[in-house]
Amino acid sequence: MKPIVYHKDYREEPSPQQTAFPTEFSVDPPFTTGTLSVVLPGWNLTLEEADPQMVDAFFRLLEWCDKVARTFSGTVDALVDYPNRQAVIRMTAPFVEFCSGPDLEMLQLAASSAFYLLFDVDRDTFDTRMSIFIPYFYDTDPSAEEDDEEDD
Repeated sequence: MKPIVYHKDYREEPSPQQTAFPTEFSVDPPFTTGTLSVVLPGWNLTLEEADPQMVDAFFRLLEWCDKVARTFSGTVDALVDYPNRQAVIRMTAPFVEFCSGPDLEMLQLAASSAFYLLFDVDRDTFDTRMSIFIPYFYDTDPSAEEDDEEDD
C-alpha cells in the first residue's frame, strides 16, 4: 500500500487550484477531483485498520492547517504511511497564532488527538513549524502501551 501524501506551499501567490480546498471530507467514495484526488487511492483497502475517530481528527486538522498555511503564506505537508503505520501533519508558517474560538478548538483537538505535538523553528527559514503525530491506526497509540505497563 502506497503512503497517502499531501503537500501545499503557499509561500508564493497561490493558484486557483491551490485555493480550492474541499470543505468536507468523505471516504466513501474516495475523492476523484480536487486537492485530495491523489491522497486517497486504495483508501478502502485499509480502512478497517484505521481508527475512524482519528481519521476524522486527522482530516479536520489537515483542513485547518491548510487554512492557516494559506493565511500566513506557509506550507503544509501530511503523510499517512501505511507500511510504517504512522500519520503526521507538518505545518510551517512565519508565525502561528491561536486567537479565535475555532483556532483554539483546533489546537485543543490537536492536543487531545495527537500522541506527540511539537512546535519548533525551521533553521533555514526561521519559520515556526508545528508537527502533529496522530495515532491513525488502531495499534499505534504509544500512550496505550504505557497504560498497560502501569496496570501490571
